[in-house]
Amino acid sequence: MAGVATTTAQVAVDGFMRGAGKTSASVSFSTESYDEYWQGTTLRSNPNLGTISTQSVGLYVAGGVTDYVDVVLSLPYITTKPSAGYWPQQSGLQDLGAAVKVRPLELEVPEGNLSVIAAGSITTPITKYVPDAPVAIGHYSTNFDSRLVLQYTADFGGFATLQGGYIHRSNVDLDRGYTVAVPDAVDVIGKVGYYTGPFYVDAWMQRQNAQSGTNLGPLASFPSNKQSYTKLGASAYYGLPWVENLGISVGFGTILDGINVGKATRISGGVSYGLPEWGGM
Repeated sequence: MAGVATTTAQVAVDGFMRGAGKTSASVSFSTESYDEYWQGTTLRSNPNLGTISTQSVGLYVAGGVTDYVDVVLSLPYITTKPSAGYWPQQSGLQDLGAAVKVRPLELEVPEGNLSVIAAGSITTPITKYVPDAPVAIGHYSTNFDSRLVLQYTADFGGFATLQGGYIHRSNVDLDRGYTVAVPDAVDVIGKVGYYTGPFYVDAWMQRQNAQSGTNLGPLASFPSNKQSYTKLGASAYYGLPWVENLGISVGFGTILDGINVGKATRISGGVSYGLPEWGGM
């Protein structure tokens, strides 16, 4: 997200394992906008910014090294701009992300199974962008995310997932000649859904709490701002029966409340393709 809605990039981690030698590649598209934001906990608007809108295109690749180990790569290209004022549009590749998921435990339980997954990821900027502007495309920090995922999958196809993580963010060197701290955050996501054959659907809620930081000033957002939020969303996927290994997805997310973030709503879509299996390790 951009501007005061900016949240440092994360690699998406779910409760499903790909399986040895199975790899998929996805291209996603999203659009997001807001004309109100929380300065601290006060909701306000700014006529010198108008509506801040963001469009992104992302590449996402996930593969199973074994039945118990997955690797995930992600890279978004983001464009963000205000409808008013003098702040220029920003565009560019944001942060390259890589994650490893390990499933150390899977138990058979009544009417289903329970999986325990540990995951670690890193995201880091690969282009030079300006982080201290209302139209910033990111925080420009390197982030280390460690999390634990618990998922119950019922025999009929329903599932429930709970995951929690801690995101450590590096300091950022600004062009003005000094270094600022980007706040760490605790992140919790709950999800329920259903999948069968080519069809998948879920609904989720996310809460992220910054562990320190400053409030937004009157002129621009800043990498040291404390950004916390509650977000609600849903997504769906359908594997096309007439094209082998190809599927389409749609998604929706909105921020319900927050601190120093924009009251943003996002709509997304994507195309996924299952690559030829290679056997795994």
